[in-house]
Amino acid sequence: CAIALMFALGVSKLGGFTAVKAKAQNAADAASLSAAYDIAHFDPKKACSSARNAANKNDAELVSCDYSNNDVEVVVSIDHDGETVKAKARADIK
Repeated sequence: CAIALMFALGVSKLGGFTAVKAKAQNAADAASLSAAYDIAHFDPKKACSSARNAANKNDAELVSCDYSNNDVEVVVSIDHDGETVKAKARADIK
């Protein structure tokens, strides 16, 4: 029983981490797309501000934002049980 319980707890912790990693990736995707939209349609100077807002709306924090006229790359993080989970996303601007 003890071994089964330890196994179940390990699987549960792994599942929680996987869910947080997916949440961080979704936040990074939203942030990069939001920044790319601003670059393509509005003011490129507001791209990282837009990325930060999108990350915050997804319960994440913007770690970095780099852009040019052709692409944008962002990194976001989420704190989970004392660990920082990071995700990166890139959007091409055509």
